[in-house]
Amino acid sequence: MKSFITSFLAFSAAILVVRLVEGHQLNAVSFGIALGGGLIAACLFDGLMLIFQRLFHWLGRYYAKRDEQA
Repeated sequence: MKSFITSFLAFSAAILVVRLVEGHQLNAVSFGIALGGGLIAACLFDGLMLIFQRLFHWLGRYYAKRDEQA
C-alpha cells in the first residue's frame, strides 16, 4: 500500500508539472487530470510490478527444482 501511495503521488506530481510546463493554467480540470492520470499510472505500475515479481519468483523456483534434479 505504501508503494501505491508513493507511486500515485509521484505520477500525479509529474503529470501536473508537465501540464504546467506546457503552459496550461492550474485549475480544477488540470488538477483532476493530474490526479486521474496519476491514479491510472500508479495502478498500471503496481500491477506490472506484481506480475514481474511473481514471474521472477516462479522462475527462481523452477530453476531451483531443475538444478536439484541434475
